[in-house]
Amino acid sequence: PPKLLEAGLKERLPAQLFPLDFYKVPYIPRERSGAADIRRLSAMAVKADFDIRDISGETDELHCAVNVAFENRDQGMAEFERCLAPETGVEQSSEDAVVDRGTLSYEDLCAASLTELLKLRKNSSQKLIYVDDSGEREQTYSQLYDRARLIAGSLRSMGLVPGSKLVLQLTDNKAYIEAFWGCMLAGIVPAPLAVLDDYGTTNLNTDKLQNICRLLENPFILTSEGLRPAIEKLYGAVICFEDLEGGEPIAESDMYDWGWEETTLLLFTSGSTGLPKGVMLTQKNIFARTLGEIALYGFDKTLVDVNWMTLTHAAGLVWTNVRDIYLDCFQVPVKPEYILGEPLEWIELLSRYRANVTWAPNFAFSMINEEADDDVHYDWDLSELKYVFATAEAN
Repeated sequence: PPKLLEAGLKERLPAQLFPLDFYKVPYIPRERSGAADIRRLSAMAVKADFDIRDISGETDELHCAVNVAFENRDQGMAEFERCLAPETGVEQSSEDAVVDRGTLSYEDLCAASLTELLKLRKNSSQKLIYVDDSGEREQTYSQLYDRARLIAGSLRSMGLVPGSKLVLQLTDNKAYIEAFWGCMLAGIVPAPLAVLDDYGTTNLNTDKLQNICRLLENPFILTSEGLRPAIEKLYGAVICFEDLEGGEPIAESDMYDWGWEETTLLLFTSGSTGLPKGVMLTQKNIFARTLGEIALYGFDKTLVDVNWMTLTHAAGLVWTNVRDIYLDCFQVPVKPEYILGEPLEWIELLSRYRANVTWAPNFAFSMINEEADDDVHYDWDLSELKYVFATAEAN
């Protein structure tokens, strides 16, 4: 709460600095080292148009019209039920939503499971271009299929069986996507979690990781060689991604045949209000979301997608990667840190690859405004860009 924040600052800062002015900024610009970029931060600071001490009183008057009920709280797995909060007095309209397209049809579904979907792409020359600070790496869908087979076979040889849970702690997008699809072929349920800044000290994030591991009944964690020593000090059951190279690819006859209603992916809430809850996504959930978007916007294999949403989020993984493989279309997965460090690279990538769809949080547009120089002519061509999805951030 603001009052606690102010009191905490007074305990830590010299008295002569008070009273403080509060500034709001759309994001924290950072240097390549990860430290805050003070020069850019100072340039973009704008005097807040509110008194931070008034926030608590204002929020007391707000009401929420959506309730989220966790039906199985003991297990920590969430099943969502949305309903109107009766105290708000909000009435439900009898009119269809603007985006309503009626009942979703599965008649034209090209695959009965994610395993079948990737098998359909085993001879595809369509490409992914992975972008991060080290440059760009190219991979065809056919090569992704081969990598996923190798990972699936290696995980099976290490004792993981269909239904096993596997926590993903990977920083590299290419490794992450390969691991996810390897899990699909092997019948393993991945639980992606953001990599921690520090595994060596007890904090909210290390507590969250340990709580999730307890909740999943002590699964393996899949991580990189660089992170393994730190994670092993916190949690012992660790598999190194680099060690998967030595296995044998899974045979097609041994690939897992997922049930339509079977839990396929676990995505965890932040845990900021208690123990993190695991949201269970089934094959049906994932395909329904994918087919719904394709039907709504008329997407097809001509789609060119530039995405820098983190792959630990449903939007980065299901919304973009799964959808793009379903369509057999061109995709450019970009590390979020790369765009946050060089915001104009987002526009450069859109122009270079002639993208027609992308994603951004609202603050990304402020980043572009702050970084763009009015005196510079940028040779960008965004004539192919049709959809820019803005999500997950308040205006």
